[in-house]
Amino acid sequence: MDRGWNEFSDIKLGSQDRYEAMVLLPKNWTLTKQSHKAGSKVKVGTITVLTCTKAS
Repeated sequence: MDRGWNEFSDIKLGSQDRYEAMVLLPKNWTLTKQSHKAGSKVKVGTITVLTCTKAS
């Protein structure tokens, strides 16, 4: 069954900052890397991890 894409369960935000363990307000963070190469195709339901650093 194809459940479709869901931004709340298929995308996880992770922090690379030493003192900021959780990404609470994404607009205050800058994306530094992602778990899949840009433009690559992934199966529905695959989790994508976006690694961020706190914007200064």
